[in-house]
Amino acid sequence: MVNTENLKPLNKVSKERAKEIATLGGIANGKQRNKRKTFKEAYLAISQKPFKPIGTMADEITEQFGTITVDEAIILAMSVKASNGDVQAATYLRDTIGEKPTDKSEIDVNAAVKIIDNIK
Repeated sequence: MVNTENLKPLNKVSKERAKEIATLGGIANGKQRNKRKTFKEAYLAISQKPFKPIGTMADEITEQFGTITVDEAIILAMSVKASNGDVQAATYLRDTIGEKPTDKSEIDVNAAVKIIDNIK
């Protein structure tokens, strides 16, 4: 439990001490941030690990596909959901294989520009 009774606001200590405290806090924060894995790093660490299916389809999955990875289990689960009509699962699969429709608009910069002066 944190003891907050001996804490002083930074505006109640000298400027030098406030700067020292802020520096120490910044260093500690940086160390903590370096320890934490990003979601991507954590996912990449487990994505190729063997995965043991559980639940009602576990035996069928193992029989049909043998040993599968975490990535393959996710794709399999999303495929089952998509085949049962889950639009979000179908969108996920489409986007994952690189067939996501582009959200970009193309502009022809060589097109002629007509300036209309209608200021009166």
